[in-house]
Amino acid sequence: MSTKSGNVVLVGAGIASIVAFFLPFLDLGGIASASGWEILVADHVEWTTRIALLALPLGGLALMAAGATQSRKARLIGVGFGLSVYGFLGVQMIRIFLATTGVGLWITLAAAATALVAGIATKKKR
Repeated sequence: MSTKSGNVVLVGAGIASIVAFFLPFLDLGGIASASGWEILVADHVEWTTRIALLALPLGGLALMAAGATQSRKARLIGVGFGLSVYGFLGVQMIRIFLATTGVGLWITLAAAATALVAGIATKKKR
């Protein structure tokens, strides 16, 4: 991808990040939903979560500015934004998964992994 088209893509990603911040992040089957903004201003939200949420529109602005001004650091800003979002969300998903699963699921996952490895590792008879 050329630098010019990369900058256009970064501007678009920045705009998308800002717009997405105000759209539903969570949707519990129509029962309840919350946007990034609503989570940010809600009571009893951890400060680390607030900072991460605030980084989304600020990161979007940084992407837009870097792409629009054709900054030499635009590529680094894009990589940093992407890694930050996926890194934070990955950690949060793992944390939620660990907090909400029970021993039965862990035994099932261990059994499935064992079966998969044994099935792959076992030589086929001729």
